[in-house]
Order: sequence, then C-alpha cells, then structure tokens
Amino acid sequence: MSLQILGGQAAGHTIFLPGRAKFRPTAVLLRRKLFDAHQTWMHESFFDVCAGSGAMGMEAYSRGAQSFWGEQDTATLKLLAKNLQSLQDKIKKIPTDEEDGRETGINEPVIFNTRQAADFGISKIRPKFPLTIFFDPPYEQLATLLRPFLTAVQQQKIVWQEIWIESDRQKGLKDGEILAVAAEIFGTSIARTKIVTCGTNFVVKLRANNNNASSL
Repeated sequence: MSLQILGGQAAGHTIFLPGRAKFRPTAVLLRRKLFDAHQTWMHESFFDVCAGSGAMGMEAYSRGAQSFWGEQDTATLKLLAKNLQSLQDKIKKIPTDEEDGRETGINEPVIFNTRQAADFGISKIRPKFPLTIFFDPPYEQLATLLRPFLTAVQQQKIVWQEIWIESDRQKGLKDGEILAVAAEIFGTSIARTKIVTCGTNFVVKLRANNNNASSL
C-alpha cells in the first residue's frame, strides 16, 4: 500500500505504508482540498501531531515548510523515518533557485516519540515561522483527546497561525462540537473558522487572532 505526495518539489513521490497499518491516513481528496487552498508553505512551519503515515507533514515539507512529526507507536516511527529519508533524498537532488526563497532542504525535519508527552509534544517543537498544527487522532478517540490537546496548546503559549482538526461525522465529533470546545478554550483568540469537507470526513480550521495569521 502506498500514498503519493501531491505537490511541491517532491510531487509524485511515493510514501510506503504497511499492509495492515495501525493508522488511518487522511483521505487523498481531503488532503488535496487542504493543500490546493494553501499551496505554498515557504517560510511557514507545520506540526503533524498524530503523524501516522506522516503524509500531511510531508506534503507541507515538499511545499517548503519547516515540518515536525509526532508519533507514539515505535514501528510507525521507524517507517515514518524511512519514508522521510527517502523524501529528503529526492528533494536534495532537485536544483533550487536561492532567489525564490524556498526553505525545503534547508529546514531539517524533526520526528519525535510522543508516547510520554503529556502535552502532545508541543513543548518539543521550535517553529521558526508562522505555525500550522494538524491534529488527527483516531476518530473514536477525538472526544477524549481534543480538550487536553487544545488545553496543551493554550498552556504552552505557543504562537500558532492555524490549527487543523480532522474528524468524521459518523465516527468522530461533529464540527459544532469541535468548535464549541475550541471556543471555550481559546475564546477571542480565534479570529474565524472554516470547515473543509470530503464525504463524511472533514477538517475544522481555526485561525488565530494575531498579526501572523494568513488567510484561510
């Protein structure tokens, strides 16, 4: 089983997955919608919190982002590291124009184990640019994990530009439930929100009310 990077310097590059993966990659059409709306990630940072396949962070990395991946499962971490090394090798072979400002290949990616991280690894990242955080735990666990995750973001006082939260209308929280928890924790720190949908899957995008935030 495999996935492909959709855009950026590594467009078409293959991400290999085990036959019986312990994780559920974000649907390709949903990933495409998200990154078609935000194609260039130069001078931006991206944190793939529940990385799994790592496809979301790799998509951002291929498009120029400084990227971070967090994962709890040891076997998945090994596969993620292997796929990321292959991605880096491909990108390093592609000539870059220093004048275009691309950061891909300069920003060394960071992978870490979040098994013992009560704050979901948020304290471990050092974003150099406006930060987007992608949170995609198993749908069935979202109701349990969403509040602790958003609370950790708030308590760590990390400066974020956007938070993307994936769910499923049949298996996870509804968009209204996600927005209610976010509003309770962040209050007026949220400037506006957007829902990106693909079938029953969707991503809630929260925009921070700060000067670093770009458009949804």
